[in-house]
Amino acid sequence: MPRSASRALDDLAPRRIRSSDLFGGATRVLIEHEGSAYQLQITSQGKLLLTK
Repeated sequence: MPRSASRALDDLAPRRIRSSDLFGGATRVLIEHEGSAYQLQITSQGKLLLTK
């Protein structure tokens, strides 16, 4: 596969971010998307909950 085609495939791969890096010790963060704010939080059961 040509190098340029390989690079294009890499650009399609989703970014992987560790939740510990995203939250930085907090239990919730605010995410702004297209002018709206969303809250992402870690529940008491350790799951992720996204709300608008």
